[in-house]
Amino acid sequence: SSDWVVDSDGEVVHDEEDSDSRDEVVHPPRLPAVSEERIQEVWPLGDATFSIFTCPITHCVMTDPVVSADGYTYEREAIARWFCTSRKSPVTGQMLPHAGLVPNHSVRTLLKTLIDMTEAVRSDPSMDSSSGSGSAA
Repeated sequence: SSDWVVDSDGEVVHDEEDSDSRDEVVHPPRLPAVSEERIQEVWPLGDATFSIFTCPITHCVMTDPVVSADGYTYEREAIARWFCTSRKSPVTGQMLPHAGLVPNHSVRTLLKTLIDMTEAVRSDPSMDSSSGSGSAA
């Protein structure tokens, strides 16, 4: 049986821990879901670097990126589910010293910027690189 559980706030905690005794952790709001294709259209650095936005568990663009003890960034819900059955890193396979998760504000801010850019492209068709017309000089 696992000693780790996901509480009602999506936090991974030791099941013997009294959740009322913890300080309340405020999570940043989830980002809006935008298709990977739309974000890739505005990402200027190419496919090789785009993987920083995808969860190694779900392989989807993250909306609530968090860093685990292994230093990798995951979608919060995906890594929380993972920790219900394993204390090993999904990426390295090594045992982790703890199951704490910290919001990855850097990835989150960059993703938010890209999401905003997809909205700008949607509202201004001349900015859409896939429209077939030449870009404005």
